[in-house]
Amino acid sequence: MCTCAVGQTKCNHMTALLLHAHKNISVTDKECAWCKQKFNDDDRICTINELNPDKSNFVIKKINFDIKQMCFEKLKSSNHVVGFTWLLTPELRNSLQNVSSLPPLESVLFSEELRKILDKKQFLNHYFNLDFKQIEEIAAQTEGQSDNIKWSFYRQYRITASNFSKVLKSVKRNRYLPSLFKTLIGSYNLEFHRSVLWGKNHEKVAIKEFKEKLNIHVQPTSIWLHSSGLIEASPDGLAVINGKSYCIEIKCPYKSRNQVLEQCLIEHTDCILKLNFNDNSSHTYILNTDHEYFSQIFMTKFVGCILVVWTTKSMVAIQIDANDDWKNNIDILLDFYHKQYVPWLLK
Repeated sequence: MCTCAVGQTKCNHMTALLLHAHKNISVTDKECAWCKQKFNDDDRICTINELNPDKSNFVIKKINFDIKQMCFEKLKSSNHVVGFTWLLTPELRNSLQNVSSLPPLESVLFSEELRKILDKKQFLNHYFNLDFKQIEEIAAQTEGQSDNIKWSFYRQYRITASNFSKVLKSVKRNRYLPSLFKTLIGSYNLEFHRSVLWGKNHEKVAIKEFKEKLNIHVQPTSIWLHSSGLIEASPDGLAVINGKSYCIEIKCPYKSRNQVLEQCLIEHTDCILKLNFNDNSSHTYILNTDHEYFSQIFMTKFVGCILVVWTTKSMVAIQIDANDDWKNNIDILLDFYHKQYVPWLLK
C-alpha cells in the first residue's frame, strides 16, 4: 500500500517497485525451507558405506570361458572392425622372459651415452652385432608374429623388409620425406585396413592349401634379424625341399581376392607376379621385379624363397632363387639407418 493520494487502490509507485523487485531481487535471497539442517541424535561416527548402504540386488552370473572364446572367434572371423573383439582377446601367454641378451633398441637409441658419443655407428655395432646362432634363437622366440609380444619387441625402431623398397627409392632420389620416417616408426596404423585384415585372416588358409597341394611341411617362423641387428624380415614359414631350405612368403591380394590369378595378371600390371608368354602360347609366372615386395625375400640365408599368391579362386607358388647382386642393397639400407634414420630419431 502506497502513501500517495491514490495509494489505496493503484499507483505508478507500486508498479515501479514491483518491476524493480522482479529485476533486482534474487530468489536465493530468501531461505528455502528444505535447506534446514537436520540434527542426528546419534553422535556415533559412521563410515560412508554405513551412511549409504548398497541396496542393489544384482544376480552375477559366472561367464563360461568357452562362451567368451566362442564370441571372440565369431567376431574375429567376421572381418569387421569391432572394439569388443579387443576386449575378448585372450591374455598373451608369451612374456618378455627369456628374451635374448640383446638390449632393447629403444633404450640404446635414446640413451644419453649415444647422444654424446661421436661414432654412433660403432656404438650401435658394439651392442647389436649378432652371430647366426643368436639370429636363429630370436626367430624361434618370436614365432607367432603379431600374436607374440616378443615380435613387437624386436621390430621396434628397426627397418622391416616391407619398408626396404621405400627406403631404397628415397636413397636413389636423395629425398627423405617426413612420411618415410613416420612409416618406419609405425605412426600409420594399417592393422585394420581392409587389405591388411584380408591378408592376416586368410594367411593360414593359404598355407594349409599350399601344404596339402604340394605335400610340403611348413614350419612356422618369425623375425630374422640381419647380423647388424638393425634391419629384419618376417617370412611366413620355412620349408625344406629336396634337402634345401626355403623361406615361405604368402600374399593374399585383396584387389583380386575373388578372381582367378591369371585373369588378374592380364588386367593389372602392378601385381607381385606377371605372366611370361612362351612361343607356343603357353605362359609361366615370374616375379615382377618392380614390385615393392621384391626385397622381402632376400633377408634370410636360405637358398631362395617360395612365393605363394592365393585368392579364393586360385593359388600359384613359384620358386625364387636368392640374388647375390641384391645383397648390395643391405649396405645401402644400413648406411641410411646410421646417416639418416638415427639423426632423425634423435632430433
